[in-house]
Amino acid sequence: MSKLEELIAELEKATGPDRELDARIAATLEPHRFDAPGFTPIRPIPNFWLDKSEGAIRFEGGGLMDTRFFPAVTASVDAAVALVNRVLPGWHWTISNNNRRFTDQEWKGPWASISSDEFNNDVPGHEDDYFDAFVATPALSILTAVLRAKLAQEEA
Repeated sequence: MSKLEELIAELEKATGPDRELDARIAATLEPHRFDAPGFTPIRPIPNFWLDKSEGAIRFEGGGLMDTRFFPAVTASVDAAVALVNRVLPGWHWTISNNNRRFTDQEWKGPWASISSDEFNNDVPGHEDDYFDAFVATPALSILTAVLRAKLAQEEA
């Protein structure tokens, strides 16, 4: 399972904001956030976990990083949309917190979608530029849709 697939699974299970998940998303989509000025970037980024007592990320093998270096994308729709604009520039997004009927399923809760400028079901090769998600919060929904789009790009 790829890192993107693991993150998608975690987002689908999440129930709300999660600072460790924010850091894992940053490590996957914006690894430059882990680079310290004046030091050579370390790639791949070492495994890490959230040390709640310190309010920081602890790296396997040593090292600590304050969580304010990572946008709170799981807590804020604004931060999640800003991430969309950084990692998928020009893509369109939609978020709804209302109940929504989707094909033969009734979903009570947040929904989000993203699509590229080229998205068009009628044009061969562009029918797959649309991704959506129904997850616990609007921010988690848009993040899940973004990661699905990035996974599709990685697989293409």
